[in-house]
Amino acid sequence: MCGCGVADTDTDVDGTADCNDGCPADATKIAAGQCGCGVADTDSDGDGTADCVDGCPADVAKTAAGQCGCGVADTDSDGDGTADCVDGCPADVAKTAAGQCGCGVADTDSDGDGTADCNDGCPADANKLAAGVCGCGVADVDTDGDTTLDCNDGCPADANKTAAGVCGCGAPDLDNNQDGNVTLEDCGPDQCPNDNTKWVPGTCGCGVPDTDADGDTLLYCNDNCPDVANLDQTDTDGDGQGDACDTDDDGDGTADTSDCAPLDATKWQNINGYTDTDGDGYGDPTAVAAPICSGATLNAAGFAANNTDNCPTNANPGQEDADNDGVGDVCDAYPNTDNSNLGADSDGDGIPDNVECPSGACAASGDATVLGQTILDSTGNPAAVEVQATTGTVATLKVNTALASKITSVEAPTGLASNQEVQFQWQSFDFTLTPDVAGNATVTITLPAGAKPDTYWKYSAGTGSWYEFKYNANTGIGAQFNGNVVTLHFKDGALGDEDGAVNGTIVDPGAPGVLVVTSTPTNLVSPGGGGGGCFIATAAYGSLLEPQVVTLRQFRDRYLLHSDLGREFVHAYYQYSPPAADFIAQHDGLRALVRVSLLPVVGISSVFLSFGPVAGWGVLLLSSFLLVGGITTVACRGRNRK
Repeated sequence: MCGCGVADTDTDVDGTADCNDGCPADATKIAAGQCGCGVADTDSDGDGTADCVDGCPADVAKTAAGQCGCGVADTDSDGDGTADCVDGCPADVAKTAAGQCGCGVADTDSDGDGTADCNDGCPADANKLAAGVCGCGVADVDTDGDTTLDCNDGCPADANKTAAGVCGCGAPDLDNNQDGNVTLEDCGPDQCPNDNTKWVPGTCGCGVPDTDADGDTLLYCNDNCPDVANLDQTDTDGDGQGDACDTDDDGDGTADTSDCAPLDATKWQNINGYTDTDGDGYGDPTAVAAPICSGATLNAAGFAANNTDNCPTNANPGQEDADNDGVGDVCDAYPNTDNSNLGADSDGDGIPDNVECPSGACAASGDATVLGQTILDSTGNPAAVEVQATTGTVATLKVNTALASKITSVEAPTGLASNQEVQFQWQSFDFTLTPDVAGNATVTITLPAGAKPDTYWKYSAGTGSWYEFKYNANTGIGAQFNGNVVTLHFKDGALGDEDGAVNGTIVDPGAPGVLVVTSTPTNLVSPGGGGGGCFIATAAYGSLLEPQVVTLRQFRDRYLLHSDLGREFVHAYYQYSPPAADFIAQHDGLRALVRVSLLPVVGISSVFLSFGPVAGWGVLLLSSFLLVGGITTVACRGRNRK
């Protein structure tokens, strides 16, 4: 049976050799079956599942006890997920127990009194379960304790009467004159001899009817407007007459129908007024008269009775105008000089010669002027700021905040002007600004016609280096260009402010130029002279002009080069990073990896540049804390697994 080389042994003597017997030690089986060797595959209930794996071996319909147990079908007649054997309401899908109302009836409690509607005689009345004497919705109260409930008691507050009778509630109907009839004369002496409608004063007293003519539940004597329903009894002017029937609600002497503000006693008539932007009591000159609700005189905030403000954007209630030129001193660039009668303007810059150069020392072709602010000239007088250029063509400057010191012009740095990538075709400027109350300042540099600057570089005297002052739309800081006009946006203490401090002064040495991009962007002149400096970042991003590279470069110039440790780091970086940068530049995959690794550095550098060192250090410390926390958490989880 087993073939050559294999003994035809039959251990269990069941007639099947061991080599063909799945259960060689079990004489009753030659295969394991459902129960395995040594256990019979008995199926007592004949359901096709052997007893050894049948949870209900005597129940042909079940192989597991289920909810009802063996021998009882798990039938769910109402399909509610609960078998009939344990469902108190097997035919009610909404209930598994009879509850208060029984199967088939919801135990709804409409009035929330704890008694289901099926057993509640007053399902909409939380205070009653049965109608009682007064019915649902009406309490069975007996106020006077006379055993007659109020709902049926004509005198609910009189324990001696359930009807008013002749004398009314509170007075007994006695036949005082013993004439056999109870009349009003029997009700006692007339307490209201002058009121033929009342025998007793009642609630309102003699002469006043105890009635509620307007139906607002308030008797005539307690109603400040007895003929017009007004349950709230509003009386704006406190004159005892409710607004509902008062023809002058605010008591200002003007009838409501003619009052522009019937509930405001300080206003009652329309007076022509003019918009007063600065709120100094003088209307804007361009304002158009409009009717304004006021009192005896115009008294509405933001409006004035005239439109003669000589400085509509700055409050000046005294309207001081020292030079009588029609422009108030607070917004007059030259408050002590009438600009309309000052004679010739040789250089055509808008400032007359005898104001711009009172000593006659300025050359008509060699000065530039800051317009529109009260600032000092070179002699210390409040007139114009003189700018003497040492090279190039003079530009005209305009600022939107007062200057703290004279503007001077300095030579464009030789190293940058001769560079092939950044060309400085005009002179550079060095000036100090006093920002507005929000710490902002804006300077507009107008270059000669035809000029097309597209970059502006700032000089850091502390490091002797230059950096590009690019515009950041998120912070609103940087240089913007429009033809021959350069607009510089500053923030006190932020990027672009040379002194680096929030101190009410913005120091700006810089120069406009033209950026020339070549095929080898890493040769662009950088702050500090020489190559781009950001070797690895430039290799990773492919150009020194990429925003991320510019950010890192500005961070270096703004912060690293201003400390001994930072300068040491920059020096070491310049010494050792070029070979690495060359290697990175030749491998695209490595460039991508470096770009990803630089993201945190670029992000934190942006925070430093945009929001200052306090915010930068805060973000850096928070990032470090989260990193350490993450590493600690991972380490702890690893230790717990072990």
